[in-house]
Amino acid sequence: MKKLTLLTIFLISILNNCYSQDYIYIGSSRYKSTPTWEIGNQLSVNFGRSSSSTGIIMLETSESQFRREYFGATLVLYLKNGRVVTLTNRLARDRVNGYISAAWSVNPTYLSILKSADIAKIRYSLIDEFGRVDNYSVINEIVEEKRIKAPVPEAESMTEIERMQRNIQSEYMGSSLFNERSIIYYYRYETLRIPKGWIRTSEDIKMLY
Repeated sequence: MKKLTLLTIFLISILNNCYSQDYIYIGSSRYKSTPTWEIGNQLSVNFGRSSSSTGIIMLETSESQFRREYFGATLVLYLKNGRVVTLTNRLARDRVNGYISAAWSVNPTYLSILKSADIAKIRYSLIDEFGRVDNYSVINEIVEEKRIKAPVPEAESMTEIERMQRNIQSEYMGSSLFNERSIIYYYRYETLRIPKGWIRTSEDIKMLY
């Protein structure tokens, strides 16, 4: 029974390792990678191990519905310790099912830097079919979104149409002891973004090596 229990634990461990592994693909090559980092609600990022001393970083985002786009050649990573990593060796780019992606190589020097500090911000550019360049910057932060009722006292003097245009709602709160007039509470739903930390990119990268 003891041998059977140990064998079961061993098999479960193997299965867990298999299912927990992530990979990125460039052409016909496959590289073991970190889990996907969702940064800024608009960018998916993976870091892959290409050798014992080099890496690959891959970005993916949704494409504009109105024009064809691709990633620019330069990717800039701002780290929590103040250092900056600028990557210019773009290995590949692609467009599939409304998403665009690109991958850059990371040399031994930059790999060492990325192991030592978390990514704070990523700056990249998208270029459309007409040559127009749009630059973007996304922050590495974990955010909790909380929906609240924000009071809109000025809505009392608005018309019903104006309230509808501004998504203002109302609730009947009864009447005051000193005033028989009904009390109406006007409000609008708003979403608060509460920072809860950031993705520990350096720890994920070190786990690959």
